[in-house]
Amino acid sequence: MKKESYLQALKDYLSGKVGDDELNDIISDYEGFFITGREEGKTEEEISAELGNPIEIARSLIDTEKAEAQLCYAPVYKRIPAIIIDIIVAGLPFVWFAPNTAIGMYFIPRVLLNMVPSLLSTVNGSSHKWISGLQPFWTIAIIASVLWFLLINPVSMIKFKGRTLGKKIMGIRVASIDGNDASAIQIFVREWFGKYFINALGSLLPSVLAVLPSIVSLVWASIPKNQNTIHDIIARTCVLDCNMQKEGER
Repeated sequence: MKKESYLQALKDYLSGKVGDDELNDIISDYEGFFITGREEGKTEEEISAELGNPIEIARSLIDTEKAEAQLCYAPVYKRIPAIIIDIIVAGLPFVWFAPNTAIGMYFIPRVLLNMVPSLLSTVNGSSHKWISGLQPFWTIAIIASVLWFLLINPVSMIKFKGRTLGKKIMGIRVASIDGNDASAIQIFVREWFGKYFINALGSLLPSVLAVLPSIVSLVWASIPKNQNTIHDIIARTCVLDCNMQKEGER
């Protein structure tokens, strides 16, 4: 099938079933596939065959649109308290070592990277009996605290279907963009690469502005209809309101 015929078939089937802006975006994306294919030396017929039947593609896009329309996304005002609770839970072990930085580690990962070697060095070189006499205990405690900080929330989400303590209390959960349970890979990408990568950008800013990337991500979540933060976009996840979802299914 030629490019023009392919795009026209796709457009005809989608017209009136998706919004005009979304329709234009879809046609633009598939037009881009043809441009890329031609640059690789493929014919228009070969490209259209690789893309698949335009009618089937259109049906799949419409089904996805309907499924997303039925999802009840968690509002930002529920997500913020959940995040605060999760930060406190993750930082609890460090309250014993560094109470002033237990929460700051979440927003500025550099604090954790700098603090842990310092704590280990203090334990190994301390002359105090209550530290030197229990050196293995304190070393293990510090390492266990780091593991707790990094693992408690993603492991909780894997174990409890997208819920951490904070999300459970607020009645929300992390899911894949289609509403199904998020995979372990999605959750770790969301929590480690998405969140900590974004938060790490704050380490490049003056201390007063260190939390700016996190704030921008939350503000961003209030703009799109699915309330997604930047780390949700990276991991292809969303956060659903469990209570509203149940009401919508009745």
